[in-house]
Amino acid sequence: MKLKIMPPLQLLITLGVMYLIYIATPAIRFYFPGQNKLSILVALLGSGIMGLAIGRFFKVGTTTNPHHPEQASQLVVTGIFNYSRNPMYLGMLIILLAGLIRFGNPINIIPIIGFFMTITQWQIKPEEEILTQKFGDEYKSYCQRVRRWF
Repeated sequence: MKLKIMPPLQLLITLGVMYLIYIATPAIRFYFPGQNKLSILVALLGSGIMGLAIGRFFKVGTTTNPHHPEQASQLVVTGIFNYSRNPMYLGMLIILLAGLIRFGNPINIIPIIGFFMTITQWQIKPEEEILTQKFGDEYKSYCQRVRRWF
């Protein structure tokens, strides 16, 4: 895999960068009623999507290790995977959006875009190559039916 940092750690690093931006730029914050509650709801949505994806992997008995997609014992295409080929990464992205809402700093869109681009280029695309080799036409057909992110 091209990505050397596990995606959950990348999520935490990105949240840390967002927090540093929040601390360093107090004049650029936005506030609105219910901001904290909305950020919690969005974080719960992201966590729920991740949980559904992980649960589906456990249900079929395949690996959740993002650094070893070659260990996948079967292609998962049901449940939340009917809507996104990468719901775990989508859940992480939604959690970052919750951070954007909570910190109230529009500059934080930059690390979110960085996360999106990095995960796509160095995690998802290599995974797709491996899954194409492993599952062939079944995976190609799945890719035509279901979007990469959402």
